[in-house]
Amino acid sequence: MLGMDILMAADRLVGRLMTSIAGDKKADATKEAEEEKRLSAYARNNKRDEYLVRGAVLVCNKGSHKRKLNLPKCHGIYVREFPVLHELECLTECQCGIDKCNITHFGICEAKPPTEIKTYIKTPLNSRDGVSGVIEGCKCEPIIIGTWQDCYETTRIVDNGTKNPMDRKREEKEGKGKGQSILTMRSFLICKYGGIIEPIDSGQKF
Repeated sequence: MLGMDILMAADRLVGRLMTSIAGDKKADATKEAEEEKRLSAYARNNKRDEYLVRGAVLVCNKGSHKRKLNLPKCHGIYVREFPVLHELECLTECQCGIDKCNITHFGICEAKPPTEIKTYIKTPLNSRDGVSGVIEGCKCEPIIIGTWQDCYETTRIVDNGTKNPMDRKREEKEGKGKGQSILTMRSFLICKYGGIIEPIDSGQKF
């Protein structure tokens, strides 16, 4: 009889635990849905502060061409269907190659860095000044100082592990990842050669 009482008590305990776990999962899903709704509302109401997503259009004030911001591997965070980026998304083509980088070259650099001489075709769509023609000069090979500046610190993304693996491990083990600040239309990068790289389109309309 005593054994049956113990089994019934154990069943009740397991039942309470399962209910608690189910409740936690539901609470997490609700929290996630609320956060997504808040992100969308923020983006709609603050056009200058629109979140940057994969495909955001960038220019450098020293470069001849526009380029799109790349995100080789997303973090699972989206504004509608668009993957959002964070402050560490500033790896250049020179650092890791075109397939893994966030920032490619911006055509010809006015600062005349010690790079090879190249010739590029400009069109109204791909050039920074919107003028057609042919331009020759020192190839842009940006060297980023630090990371993205003027990010939105209130909303943070836990990295997928490629740029901040320790934070990803903390999140997976304890649910306590600190996360990285999210990028907006106000964010910018600084290049060693004096260039300021900034977005002219958030990428959300693509």
